[in-house]
Formats: sequence, C-alpha cells, structure tokens
Amino acid sequence: SAGAMALGERMRFRGEWSEGLGLARGVAVLPHHERSDPERVAAELAGALPAGIAALGIDGATGCISEGAGWRVLGAGAVARYRAGAWERFGAGEVFGVE
Repeated sequence: SAGAMALGERMRFRGEWSEGLGLARGVAVLPHHERSDPERVAAELAGALPAGIAALGIDGATGCISEGAGWRVLGAGAVARYRAGAWERFGAGEVFGVE
C-alpha cells in the first residue's frame, strides 16, 4: 500500500499532500479503501485534492493497471475514483479514466 501511494504523482501522508514518484501521472492512491466511507472521503477531498489529480481509493486484494487511455480494475474489490468533489466506484474488469 505504501508503495502504491509513492508511485502516484501526489501522495497524502498525515493529511498533507506531497510529491510522489510520478510514475502514475495524474493519480494519488488511497490504499485499504474498503474501510472508508466514499461520501466522507469525497467531502474531505473537495477543494483539497490538487488540481489535475484523481484520487483512487483501492480496496485490499485489488489493484488497477494503466491501459493507455484508461485504468482497468483487477482483483476481489473495487476502486473508487475521486475528482471534482464527486466519486464513482468501479469493479473487477471495468475500465475508467482519470482525466
């Protein structure tokens, strides 16, 4: 989970945003997301998420892989995408964009 956070363009540690390694452009990873309330997370991120960044809340035993124009969800759980104060959830096999 910490490794996934570091791969993003931005990462949130102890409530503060900092630069990640930038291998996943336009992305910030929120690991162990199955424990989170998406409505609460969306409210917390509204206005706090850096411009041009989509936060991806990734459940345990789940991942996503970039496929050029989108990201494909793999594994047992789901991925929640947060941007512009809204959120959407995607399950295994689904593809979504981050722009």
